[in-house]
Amino acid sequence: MSKLFSAALIAVAMFASPAMAAWYDRNGAAVASSRIVHCIRAPDVGQFAGGAWNNPPCELATWRSGGRAAWYDRNGAVIAPSRVVHCIRAPDVGQFAGGAWNNPPCEPATWR
Repeated sequence: MSKLFSAALIAVAMFASPAMAAWYDRNGAAVASSRIVHCIRAPDVGQFAGGAWNNPPCELATWRSGGRAAWYDRNGAVIAPSRVVHCIRAPDVGQFAGGAWNNPPCEPATWR
């Protein structure tokens, strides 16, 4: 009986762990992954320095998995993970609609 219970407990833990990982806003509320935009953060100083940390110029970044797993820009160049900002995308319509699709208001999101 105890072996069966242990196996059931392990199975529950395996199925529950991926379900608990999600994107969260700064208030701790879960956010749907379809609302997350991954942007390349502009440098803090220098010729190409961007705006405020919470509203960086947003050049979309994509994640490729497999043998060459890394973040890539739109030209296919590899990007350091420290330069990728994860933002919560504003709605397209309604009272809280944001700006253009390629420069969304950036409320930082975290993965937990």
